[in-house]
Amino acid sequence: MNDGDWYKVSWNDQSDAAGYVDKAIGTFQSELDGINSETNALLGQWEDSSSQAAYRARQETWTKAATDIMDVLGKFKASLVTSAGISSDTESANAVTMAG
Repeated sequence: MNDGDWYKVSWNDQSDAAGYVDKAIGTFQSELDGINSETNALLGQWEDSSSQAAYRARQETWTKAATDIMDVLGKFKASLVTSAGISSDTESANAVTMAG
């Protein structure tokens, strides 16, 4: 058999990937919080209220988009964790079957 005939699952890699996704979510949120903090501080200095309103509308749009992205990443992370558990359980069951 060549390598193309084998399917290998590494639940350790899946668990590691879940950790990387979790770290990415945290970094993403931290960066967004920093940007919002800096721009909101500047926003108070703007004299034109229509500019402030336009900015706040745009900020709301990107905040919703960022929340949607983080939600999807959170679901992806949860799927990786679930998949790792299923893979590990299946491997354990197969080992018992082969030993018996």
